[in-house]
Amino acid sequence: MFKRMIGVIGIAMLAALWAGVKFYKAGSDFRDAMNAFVKNLRKWEKISANEIKGSSAAFAKALRREVYDKLDPEKLSQVAEKLNG
Repeated sequence: MFKRMIGVIGIAMLAALWAGVKFYKAGSDFRDAMNAFVKNLRKWEKISANEIKGSSAAFAKALRREVYDKLDPEKLSQVAEKLNG
């Protein structure tokens, strides 16, 4: 399930890039973005195999630990303000 989800996201990202959507700061090297994507894919493949093992509860726990617990609401607010203008 997880590999398929990541595969779909990766395909959607590549299709959007092909259509001209920019997911990165102008002037940055796209290879850096793809290297980061592959690094995170490998990380989540390990988490999936060793911890999640098809369990939605384990996936939620890992997602909270690896993503949401690391978010800083103040920084997110500042980013939102910059994006909105």
